[in-house]
Amino acid sequence: MFSFSENLMFPNLEFLRHLETLKIRDQFLHSTNLRDIKFPTNVTRLTLKSTFIEWEEISVLGMLLPNLELLELENYAACGRQWVIIDGGFPRLKFLKLKELKVERWITCSSHFPSLQHLPLEQCENLEEIPSSLGDILTLQTIEVNLCHFSVEESVRALEIVG
Repeated sequence: MFSFSENLMFPNLEFLRHLETLKIRDQFLHSTNLRDIKFPTNVTRLTLKSTFIEWEEISVLGMLLPNLELLELENYAACGRQWVIIDGGFPRLKFLKLKELKVERWITCSSHFPSLQHLPLEQCENLEEIPSSLGDILTLQTIEVNLCHFSVEESVRALEIVG
């Protein structure tokens, strides 16, 4: 786990070829272009906490980490009002956790998360709804909603995939 108290240059991790789990917290990556960071491609589990990354950069992670199966975004891991997933998405992602994020709109389609199985949402109080296209993901088993706006719960109920 890397933890920094100020904006420092993010270390090159590419040499850690066998690294599968990576947790980054308290690193202000707000102005960082993630495409410039050298991640090991074997990472299957990534947790970002208090990193303040722009949502546009979060979307790039699916391309940078092709084997990613678990992504946890917690406590201001990302900043901005809208998360628009770009083409390519997260092809192997099975578990996506969103916790304590200030995002209001989430724009995606089922092809961006073709392997998604579990989606816990916690304390995403500004999120207006989950994208209805998530209901088209055949692998999706559970969506858990805790301390989110009532409209999120209603959008999940409309999908009939509550865990």
